Amino acid sequence: MNNYANGLTVPHTFCIAVDSEIQGVPGKVMLYFDALSNVLLCNELSENINRLKAELSALKRYPKNNIKRYEPYFTLTKHAQGCGFDFEVDTLKVEKIRKSKGFFFIFTTDMESNPEDTLYHYRAKDAVEKLFDQIKCDMEGNRIRTHNEQTTDGKVFVTFIACVIRSYVLCKLNQYLTDNSTSLKKVFNQLSNITIVSGSKGLRFTKALSKKQKQMLKPFAADAAIIASLK
Repeated sequence: MNNYANGLTVPHTFCIAVDSEIQGVPGKVMLYFDALSNVLLCNELSENINRLKAELSALKRYPKNNIKRYEPYFTLTKHAQGCGFDFEVDTLKVEKIRKSKGFFFIFTTDMESNPEDTLYHYRAKDAVEKLFDQIKCDMEGNRIRTHNEQTTDGKVFVTFIACVIRSYVLCKLNQYLTDNSTSLKKVFNQLSNITIVSGSKGLRFTKALSKKQKQMLKPFAADAAIIASLK
């Protein structure tokens, strides 16, 4: 599996693709192996076994009620006399678990997709899910409510532009949101109170900015001259 021929440009990652069919749906099963993940997960497994070993060493009675906690990794033998017991690591069980670490598979119906593209889109799904959540919950885009293809395309386009703007604002304000333990929605509420008018002398605010509003505008390199004129 983890030989040069199966290697991807993604570091430490290997893949074998096999044409397959699941419940009558044709596609490809891509079996991946992440060598780095294998090392990390095997280390976690060893640390967990060592913790359980320490627990067993401290017990004076056979852990009848918690036996399932130890059975995947240990062989426990209860003493014929008394309540004591002996235990040892079942190396065959542990090695079987270790061999599966770092493996995962993805089924795709895109027969033209290569293993690297499929893996990229799979790992990007979290960002896509969060984007849809933002559209549905934060931007009130749960229902399209259009009646023809033209208006649907128009609304989707406007929603896309709104997502781009929202992502840009979130990126710029990320540090402010963290430092002040606040949300983007609260920031928008604060900024919605700002009104700028255009006159013969240029742009100006209808009322002075609050301290918070100035802090929010700072990451966007807002016109310092306008802000200074209102001090």
